[in-house]
Amino acid sequence: NLFVSTKNGYGLWYDVSEVSVVGIRASGVKSIKLDNDYVVSAEIFNKDSEYMTVFTDKNTAKRVKLSELEKSSRARKGLLLVRLVKTNPHKLISSYITNSKDKIGVINLKGINIFKNAEIPIADRYSTGSSISNVRVIKTFIPSELENKDNIKEVEIIETLEEPKKE
Repeated sequence: NLFVSTKNGYGLWYDVSEVSVVGIRASGVKSIKLDNDYVVSAEIFNKDSEYMTVFTDKNTAKRVKLSELEKSSRARKGLLLVRLVKTNPHKLISSYITNSKDKIGVINLKGINIFKNAEIPIADRYSTGSSISNVRVIKTFIPSELENKDNIKEVEIIETLEEPKKE
């Protein structure tokens, strides 16, 4: 399974088997139809995954059960993952295919916060999500666990973050 999501809030779920092998001179395979949009994330996942977790530029996040999303075929526009608000539209920062025990890191202007996926509320795909921060979210990530020689697990996280330069 492959899931591709775009900045304007569209998502497309299809089988990896739909991506054909191309020759040397081929220009590639179209994954999703983009109209004044760009891809913010693409993930390959298996059937064991439970949720799609979505983060927007309005400091909101939500989890959507994968059973609510429809599987389609590639090279289409996809389904809306976030409700379209005409006056102040929500743009996707990132999306992840997750399980309830996963953790997600959020980088904002004050530093880094680690959320358990279960802390993010489950919502339907038409909602805009729930507020997760009162400070602008810059980026999100999946924290990785490192193992040392003695098989002791440690999580290495940078605690400080410089403010971005104003353009």
